[in-house]
Amino acid sequence: MVIAVTDPLYSHMFVTTDSRFAEDLCRVELLDPLSTARARELAEIHHDHSLDECRVLRAAVERLKTETSTTANAEDLIHRSIISASSPSVVEVPFLYCRIDPGPISAALGRMLAHIHRHCEEDTCRAKQRGRQATKLDGALTPVPDCRVPRDQIAAVVARVTAARATLQAAEVALRAGERDATTAMIAASIEFVAARRARDVMVRQALPADGTVPVWIITLFGLSLHELRRLVPGLRISAAPPDGHDQ
Repeated sequence: MVIAVTDPLYSHMFVTTDSRFAEDLCRVELLDPLSTARARELAEIHHDHSLDECRVLRAAVERLKTETSTTANAEDLIHRSIISASSPSVVEVPFLYCRIDPGPISAALGRMLAHIHRHCEEDTCRAKQRGRQATKLDGALTPVPDCRVPRDQIAAVVARVTAARATLQAAEVALRAGERDATTAMIAASIEFVAARRARDVMVRQALPADGTVPVWIITLFGLSLHELRRLVPGLRISAAPPDGHDQ
């Protein structure tokens, strides 16, 4: 459900807490009460957004703060959200993820990956496998998985998401300016953006190899951020620890 309110002093769009809009949009208000469980979900989805710019994250964090029995997981989400808001320039790198497959790499990069992932089990860490293969002159290379989705279809769905995002941004500006028919345009743009993202997400999952790895070319072709990738691939998490250890 989506409700848009156009007023010179208050131009906001309201969405229900259980909707996909609450997951895909940031500058919206939540229409109904937010449960603790849903607050955790939304805080995880939006955790690396700015608290000043993401109203959904702000609402989720405030809901979690009101819990007298805040779990360790919720406390971690709140902490990470605050850190992300205060340090927007921090950039994550794919090399820290075990399941991201960089493909064949140079010996120099291989030594770096082997060092970063030195505490990983090699059988379950594609990054470490690639690092070892790059530094062994006679080592057999793990083949790069083929693309399971036609590339012209990928290009089309990515173009749809890009166009939908631009339309949504223009609709947000028009809504705040109180332009005529801005409410209708905002609702239509939001629906199309969510639909475009959903179509892209389905195609990303179709393109992923059956072995559980994520080839770098998938991230590049689909234009995915690491935040989006974590949302699409359960269990893909970056380590909070220094390079002496990380999740597998």
